[in-house]
Amino acid sequence: MRYDEALAWLNGHINLERIGPRAPGELSLDGIRALMDVLGDPQDAAPTIHITGTNGKGSTARVVTALLVELGLTVGTYTSPHLQRINERMRIDGRALSDDECARALELVAAAAPLADVTSSYFELLAAAGYAYFADVPTSANVIEVGAGGRHDATNVVSAEVAVVTNVGLDHLDYFGPTIHHVAAEKAGIIEEGAHLVLGADDPELRHHFLDQRPGTVWVLGDDIEVQRNEIAVGGRVLDVRTPMATYTDLFLPLHGAHQGRNAALGLAAVAAFLARSLGGEVVAAASPAATSSCSPPPAPRAPRRRPQRRGCRRGGRDLRLGVLRRRRHDPGVRVQQRSGAGRDARVAGPDRPPHRRGHRP
Repeated sequence: MRYDEALAWLNGHINLERIGPRAPGELSLDGIRALMDVLGDPQDAAPTIHITGTNGKGSTARVVTALLVELGLTVGTYTSPHLQRINERMRIDGRALSDDECARALELVAAAAPLADVTSSYFELLAAAGYAYFADVPTSANVIEVGAGGRHDATNVVSAEVAVVTNVGLDHLDYFGPTIHHVAAEKAGIIEEGAHLVLGADDPELRHHFLDQRPGTVWVLGDDIEVQRNEIAVGGRVLDVRTPMATYTDLFLPLHGAHQGRNAALGLAAVAAFLARSLGGEVVAAASPAATSSCSPPPAPRAPRRRPQRRGCRRGGRDLRLGVLRRRRHDPGVRVQQRSGAGRDARVAGPDRPPHRRGHRP
C-alpha cells in the first residue's frame, strides 16, 4: 500500500475529531478491542506509560520519550492531534514515521480491519496502527497520550504500568461532564489496578476518583513530587525538581511558561516510576524533550551556519535540550561534561547517590 493509498483508506472512515466524540451513551471500547484482538493485541507487546490530562499531555510525553531514549530504549510514542501530517502521531525514538513507515502502519490495520467485523473510526484506526507498528519494530517501551478523556479513549485498550494524570479541568463537558468530578472519573479510567500513578491534579476533592481505581503506588505533585525552583532564564527556565527517588538541581528547560516546569517534573517522576529507580544526572542533562510544537519529520540537512549557535538550542526549533543552567561563576561542585549538542551534568541527590559537597569532585 502506497502512502497516498493508505491516507485515502483512512480518510474514508468517520473522523470524530472533526465532528465531536460519540454521544455519552455510545462511548465504548468494544470496537477497538475487537480490532486489537484480530491484530494479536499488539498493545501488550511492550510496557507502557499512559498519559492523560486536560493540558500538558503532549509536553509530558515528549519529556518521557526523551529520557527513555537517552537511557538506550527503543521507544514508540503516540500523540494526537497532528499539526501538519498524520505521520507526526506515531514516532520511534522521537522521530516521526516516514511516509513508507506510516503507510506500513496503516496497511497492518487495513488488512485486519475486515476480519474484526466492526465499523472503526479514524482515531481508532490510528491508535491501532500505532500499537501494531510499535510491536512490529519492536519497541521496548511505549509512551501513549490519550486523545480525549481516558476511560473510553481508543488508546485505553492497553494495561499501562504507569499512568500519568497531568491535571483536570472543565474540558469536553458535553461528553464527559456535566461536572469536573465526572471529568476526573473519566480520566481516572486509564489507571490499572496495581499500577503506578503519577498524579498532577492537585485538588484534594478530586483525588478519590483516582484512588478508587486502586493503583499500587501514588506519587502526587506537591506532595511526593515538588518543583522547588521554577524561574525564568535566558531561553527558557531553570528548575529544581524533587521526586521520591532523587532531587535534580539547576536543570535548564528551554521552554517558556511556569506550567512547563510542572510537565517536566511529572515526566521525570513517570520515568523514575517506570524504571523503579532514580535517573542519573547525566541522563537528565543530556535528554532532549523535543518539546516544540512541530513534530513533523526532520528537514533535509542544511549547510552549517557561519555564526556560532548557543549550545543546547538549535535555532530551527528541532533540537531543544533539557540541560543544566550554566553558572557564571566557577562552582567546583558541578562536574561539567561536554556532550554533542547536549546540556551539562546535573547535580543529583538521591538514595543511591550522595549529594556533591562543595569543593569536592566525585
